[in-house]
Amino acid sequence: RGLADRRRHLSLRGVSSAAVASPGRPMSASPHCLALVNAGILRMSPDAPEMQHFYAEFDRVYAAAAAAPGYVWHLPQTIHGSDAEPVRLDPAQFEALGAAGKPLLVNVSLWRDAQSAREFVYRAVHGSILRDHRGRWFDPLPGGALALWWLPVGVLPGPQQGLERLLHLHRHGPSAEAFTFARPFPAPVPAPDIAGAVAT
Repeated sequence: RGLADRRRHLSLRGVSSAAVASPGRPMSASPHCLALVNAGILRMSPDAPEMQHFYAEFDRVYAAAAAAPGYVWHLPQTIHGSDAEPVRLDPAQFEALGAAGKPLLVNVSLWRDAQSAREFVYRAVHGSILRDHRGRWFDPLPGGALALWWLPVGVLPGPQQGLERLLHLHRHGPSAEAFTFARPFPAPVPAPDIAGAVAT
């Protein structure tokens, strides 16, 4: 399968924006979800025969994510910097991330809380695949490959926003704008409904 065909296949496995509040995956009572971006520099062309194992494994990862506690949504897998990629990101971002001229895989997902996201990233199917194969498929991303931030429920992040948050983390360290599992920040506290309080 070519890269474009794989992208269409993976998009069908993704969850649409309408599914974020689907009856099968009820939303948390919290007004925020935790966004997670995970990026990696591919060591070879996205169409290299050696990548077939990677795509097959990530079919398993997406299926496991959809069944994981705390899962809300994920962006269909995208590989930027390839000829078949319709979304063109700012070349300056690639350079700042240390990925200039290289294909960059970007995964973005939403979770109800940090514990659920961490459990999946490091201990579930995703974690075991990374431990066993990360060096085979990816070169290290200078500054780290993962960033977290809070978003209001119903807002879906794209790859551009994910890379912006990752770059912010690289440049400024952990903050409410972008942080890590090791240095987490709490979800924003909703402003009190003063008008409602006065009315009652």
